Amino acid sequence: MGLKERRRLRSSTHLRLTRPVLVNGLRLFWAIVIFWGDFGVYFWSLASCRWPDSSLARSKERPTHVMIISDPQVRHPSIFYEETAWLGSLRQLIFDLNLKKNWNVAAHFKPDVVIFLGDMLASGKHVRSENEYKQYFDKFRSVFSLHNSIVVHYVPGNNDVGMGVSRALSKKVRQNYFMTFGPFNHQATIRSHQFLFLDAPGLVDEDYQRSAEGIPYDRWDPVPEGPLEFVKSIVIDSSPVVLFTHIPLARPDSASCGPLREKGSIRRGAGHGYQNTFGKQTTSFLLKTLQPIVVYSGDNRDYCDYKHILPSPDREAQHKKDVREVTVKSFSMARHIEYPGFQLLSLSDPSVALSKNKPSYADASCTLPHQNGIYSHIYLPLIILTFIGLVFFNLARQRRMKLLLPPISISARALPTSPSLSSAWVPISPTGSLPSALRTPSSSAGQTFRAASHPDPQGTPLNSPLYYPQDREEEDLMFPVQYATRDTRLMHDEWAPEHSVATADYHTSSELESSSSSEPFSLHAPRRSWSWTFVLFGRRRRITIRTMRLPTLSWGGFCGSFALLVEGRNSDAFLLRRGILQSIFVDAISIIWPSLLFWTLISWWTF
Repeated sequence: MGLKERRRLRSSTHLRLTRPVLVNGLRLFWAIVIFWGDFGVYFWSLASCRWPDSSLARSKERPTHVMIISDPQVRHPSIFYEETAWLGSLRQLIFDLNLKKNWNVAAHFKPDVVIFLGDMLASGKHVRSENEYKQYFDKFRSVFSLHNSIVVHYVPGNNDVGMGVSRALSKKVRQNYFMTFGPFNHQATIRSHQFLFLDAPGLVDEDYQRSAEGIPYDRWDPVPEGPLEFVKSIVIDSSPVVLFTHIPLARPDSASCGPLREKGSIRRGAGHGYQNTFGKQTTSFLLKTLQPIVVYSGDNRDYCDYKHILPSPDREAQHKKDVREVTVKSFSMARHIEYPGFQLLSLSDPSVALSKNKPSYADASCTLPHQNGIYSHIYLPLIILTFIGLVFFNLARQRRMKLLLPPISISARALPTSPSLSSAWVPISPTGSLPSALRTPSSSAGQTFRAASHPDPQGTPLNSPLYYPQDREEEDLMFPVQYATRDTRLMHDEWAPEHSVATADYHTSSELESSSSSEPFSLHAPRRSWSWTFVLFGRRRRITIRTMRLPTLSWGGFCGSFALLVEGRNSDAFLLRRGILQSIFVDAISIIWPSLLFWTLISWWTF
């Protein structure tokens, strides 16, 4: 392949995919993916979630908005520092970031009241000291930052205060909970509705005591300041009752939870420190005593919508009453579910709703993104595809580079007949038309080759060598010096430094800067730089830092800015020098660090 053909091939490759185009394109692609996966997908998933005000009776006053959050499961602050494996620390960081982003998105609904249905802390029952519990609570408040105008209510969960533990330990933990979150059992009136917040773990412990003694609820002497005493003290009036409990009420194991549940159903079960549902007697006692219009529970992590049948005392079918129970999805990432969520509750005046034959409450379930799926089903496959693309690109680039490099010739090249078309620095002899036997004497010592012209800094090292006898170091009689001429260099035959790896290092910064063009934007234009020369391991070394030159505000500068997307003159030489593996590694690092920086900025902004 001749020099002109190689230049024509090189100019045609500029129209192909170059390394700057690929790297910058992947940087932009990953910025879009990260922005969508860590920010945009949250708002997209909640685009159809609205306050269910349209289901209520129309009134002059705006409905009261209540947000219900279940099982936030905030991790202990010391877990992140005590984690020895870097993978565990990364998992903990992702969990905290996801929880904070979930709340930042949910806070855009601007609720009037926020209710936490227990398990605010993932390991609150294991905390012993009051100071440590206070630090744990401070982390919870830092994640769920609330405006002072928002009313907050808490319901204790089994991970907050424990369940089935010794009295001494339970008393200490419950005291820490009371000092931070507030009372265990309490009631509040919100928009003419009576909200009851029940201590479910305490009710389970008291139920075990009652069952052990075989005493029914109607004859049981409640524990002072316990949940049963609180339930029996409630005065039922005309205000609708809404019950909030961490543990769901009892139901058949085969009961359906509706289409919004991901899998399975709520089944009975108990173990050390947990119980899936209340007992049948406890459930019947709560429904008959409180007569709620709706019950909201948590702990199960998945959504469930179930209707309890509460028969009237006369046991007539027409007097049977349905009590709806909604088990709210977990707000945090959990193994049991893919999509976290929360519940929106709208309240209107019961008197207005009754006059218009409309319900006084309406709720809606909101689903958050599957964050684990984003990392495992989007980020990880795209990382693998990006790496595979870099491998194929560098392999194809190396193959194309080998086609562009000319082969090294060790045979004599026929000299051009026309002096105007001769290559630069090639001597021309007037005896060139004679036979080779007359021009070159034979030698028994063998053939060697030597360049006839003096070395040129910008000349090609690939010019064909000239034959000369080895045993004659003096002037060749058949090739006198006076006949050696230097032909003028043609513009299209100028040798570029990228045609050789060896010559790429011989050009100094002054030589490169002296070859500036007259275009408004040039990569070889003189630039301000800072250099430092020093001696290291007996060799002189120099570090040069140049300032970045921006394109001018003109059409030439606009066109010249596209030079940043074209491979440099020495890019092939650098690829050959550092090898295919190092080239892939450098390209991957050049894509990874902007993506990590962008992800860090988004995480910092949302956190």
